Amino acid sequence: NKTLGVDAVGKYEYANSIITYFVLFSSLGIPMYGIREIARVRDNELIRTKVFLELLSILLLTTIISYLLLFFLIFNINSLNNYKEILILISPLIFLTNIGVEWFFQGIEDQLYITVRFIIIKAITLTLLFLLVKTENDVLTYAAIMTFSTAGSNIFNFFYIKKFINLALIKFKDLNIKKHLKGILTIFLATISVSIYIQMDNTLLGYLVGDKYVGLYSTSNKLIRFAILFITTLGSVMLPRLSNLYENKDFKSYNTYLEKTLKYILFLSIPISVIFFSFSDYIIEFMAGKEFLGSIIPMKILSPLVVIIGLAYFLAFMVLYPQGEERLYTLVVFISAIISIVLNIIFIPKYFHFATAWVNLIVEFLAVIIMIIMTKKQLLKINFFSFNNIYYFIGGLLMYGFIVSINHINNIYLISLICCCSFIIYLSFLYLVKESIIIENINKIKNYLKKLKWTYQ
Repeated sequence: NKTLGVDAVGKYEYANSIITYFVLFSSLGIPMYGIREIARVRDNELIRTKVFLELLSILLLTTIISYLLLFFLIFNINSLNNYKEILILISPLIFLTNIGVEWFFQGIEDQLYITVRFIIIKAITLTLLFLLVKTENDVLTYAAIMTFSTAGSNIFNFFYIKKFINLALIKFKDLNIKKHLKGILTIFLATISVSIYIQMDNTLLGYLVGDKYVGLYSTSNKLIRFAILFITTLGSVMLPRLSNLYENKDFKSYNTYLEKTLKYILFLSIPISVIFFSFSDYIIEFMAGKEFLGSIIPMKILSPLVVIIGLAYFLAFMVLYPQGEERLYTLVVFISAIISIVLNIIFIPKYFHFATAWVNLIVEFLAVIIMIIMTKKQLLKINFFSFNNIYYFIGGLLMYGFIVSINHINNIYLISLICCCSFIIYLSFLYLVKESIIIENINKIKNYLKKLKWTYQ
């Protein structure tokens, strides 16, 4: 971002928001639907292969349709002329995303492969950005690298998957594509609705007030969303297991895992949110440069999203989804998307990217409140409303109090030290109130050290 500047980043983000719609259309609801369906049959090679081929067949058809529509629009809509090159350059995202079948690996819980591949690709991406992106004229190079970062690794998935499926077991006539359509389309409506208020903000900003404000808003939004990725990754790890437990009617284990997942989401998201809010000015200047100082206030506004989206993901994909209640989630996000569009159209022309940040926050918060009301019965079973969960928020306030009590410092080493000290205060408070996951992990560490000591005696 520092190298490219506001306008170039805005141009890329605007083009990327358009391609994202085609990725979503071509994948329908399969990324989330596939995780659950594969998790349910992961121990049966025949059915697992059959479900995989059925879903892949749908993806290949929708991918072809998406490309035909995309290229028709690129060469027939005048307003896209300035974005033609960059749109064509990042269009491989559609194909690469779909052949990557990430949902399959998540469904069988092959987390080691997913994690190792993720780390390697991100390391290569960072290196390429530093070596190849030198000026604002390198926006196409930047776009190509980001495309590789997002979906380039999916080529490896397509070959690695041979280890888990057996094509010899299935004949084409045995495939039953129709049975998946209802579930896929239900989730597709939810997915496209979520995307509307994730991507439409960039699209509307670019259309109503220009690329500059897309660049300012997307910088803060992307940094926040990157942090959220760590929280939702925890959810995606748990989803296959929860789906499998619910399918096998092991409700006791299901509720235990749900409660533990909730506590980890709160434990991680609250301190991250506090740090983004407290150090937004430094984070923006360090990560993007002084040209992006207009991103500081949006980052402060968006910082609670780490907690809010963590809870939304938990309620939608940990509670509703394994139970086959995706229709309720679809309804919530559809309503939220409509509210988001209306509010953005009204307020963007007057308040620019600040309006988009507030709309994003308000819409996500409303969605969480609605889902809490919808799932109240299930939430009571996992102690969602327990006072113990408030301790995480109190710990977050103690963190924030410690940070603001120290004079403003613009030094990376001192800021890192302050973050570490504030987190220690957070952990110490949770230990004092004997919050379960802290006590549990401390006991695990003690047991490990005892075993280690016994081994070397």
